[in-house]
Amino acid sequence: MYRTRIAFLAVMMVSAAYAETPGGSYVRARECWRSYGKRIGIVVMAGDVDKPGPHYGWYWGDTSSMAKHLLDIGFPRENLFFLSYGAKAKENADLVHGTSTTESIRAAFKKVAEISGSDDLVYLYWIDHGNQQVFETHDGAISHGELGELIRAIKCRAFIGAFNPCNSGAVIDDIKAANGIIITSVAANEANSWGWAGQWRVSLQGGSADDPSDLDADCRITLAEAYAWTTRKANKEGEHPQIDDNGDGKPGDLAAGSFSTGDPSKDGFRAARFSLDGWLDSYPGTIAWKKAEFKAQEGDAPKDNPTLQEWLKKQEFTAKAAGGGAPANPMLVYCYSKKEQNGSPCRQALKCLEVNEKVFCFPDALETPAAAGYFDCYEADVGDVTPAQNAVANAGTAPVAIVLDNSGNVTAVLKGTVSDAGLAKELRKLLSEEQIRKADAFAKEARQTLSRMKNSEKKTDSFRAGIAQILKKFEKKPRDSYSKVLDGAKAALRKAEGELAAEATNLRKMVEAGSKE
Repeated sequence: MYRTRIAFLAVMMVSAAYAETPGGSYVRARECWRSYGKRIGIVVMAGDVDKPGPHYGWYWGDTSSMAKHLLDIGFPRENLFFLSYGAKAKENADLVHGTSTTESIRAAFKKVAEISGSDDLVYLYWIDHGNQQVFETHDGAISHGELGELIRAIKCRAFIGAFNPCNSGAVIDDIKAANGIIITSVAANEANSWGWAGQWRVSLQGGSADDPSDLDADCRITLAEAYAWTTRKANKEGEHPQIDDNGDGKPGDLAAGSFSTGDPSKDGFRAARFSLDGWLDSYPGTIAWKKAEFKAQEGDAPKDNPTLQEWLKKQEFTAKAAGGGAPANPMLVYCYSKKEQNGSPCRQALKCLEVNEKVFCFPDALETPAAAGYFDCYEADVGDVTPAQNAVANAGTAPVAIVLDNSGNVTAVLKGTVSDAGLAKELRKLLSEEQIRKADAFAKEARQTLSRMKNSEKKTDSFRAGIAQILKKFEKKPRDSYSKVLDGAKAALRKAEGELAAEATNLRKMVEAGSKE
């Protein structure tokens, strides 16, 4: 099992490294875990199964255990809305917020909309019967459409909804939202007979000793991990849990290949960056990149290959920047390739990723980001440009950084081995004395913060490695025998992650302050 978890981690790391970021940029952004402002939970045990038979016990067991789990991981009692009914609800009045009638459900959602904010998490766990149009409540039903309206009225960083009813996949299109991560027990045309509700709860609690749901062993269970862990089991029973985390209302399906933690265009990418205790935030944007598209020459290549400067002037993005005259600012054009061979990045693509991180991204880069704030910065994929079309910027020469002054003249071309200091030197040649002074002031202020960020990164990497060693060492032993050691390592990791997030926040404030000048 340990080898399986490490293999999964390797797959996730590789796929994430070669994907475009959510904003579209191919420059890889470093990330750190941050805590939510508030965490709010809604647990709904609806329907009407308070009669002889097993369903009431199943539903109560899953919903009450989920409510207790949320309290155990730090959800404030006043932010937990557990709606249920029947004898168990009466016996546990201190845990249950109210009866799961249609009006009580509406009231709970409206209250959450009042108290939630843009940095908060809202988590919904819903168990009852349903069909392709409605979910049952204790005294009737609520339509998927109305539920979508209630959800979209809530302002939060992430709305995570987990739905158990039969045909629950049908709700995805009705409740789609940009900030939503929606997971259902089955597809729209499927009944639910396997015990998804209980297994979903178990996945959020870590799975079992011999089958942990923390698939990358980093002591944090993301929604993507919980979905993958539960879905593999459900698929064996012939059921197909669905996920929508990109807000398009089209469900992703692990079995169908439409789930990926590394491809931003697929469901699963955002879910890999959210858990019930935090979310993965990218470091402050270093450079405000604009997309540039190089148009290849049509027909046979001319006998005399056009010069780079002439070739650039024919490109649409440079013409727009010039606006019929000279560009308002000097320009930085970064030419990269993301070509793949046999499903993996080619050699040039790997070099481009290294330059991205070392030259353009905090915390490894500093001088170039500081100077580039005074440039119009474009990035262009030259993976399909051939040497005959352009001898300087093509699939074989990438990465290439091209610097142009505000007359459109090429002043520098850096190929292959591009460094932060080397590119910054060329950029600074086109800055005024006042711009250089401001860039130096920013760099001086940011350098200490970046140094602390690197130290915090080293700590988090070290603690994660230590946790992996603990899991390997005690792989076949009972959890109780090493729980104190593991809990201590987890606490140290969380502290280091908090330090890193705090420094990233400081850096963000510096970047924002600099952009206002």
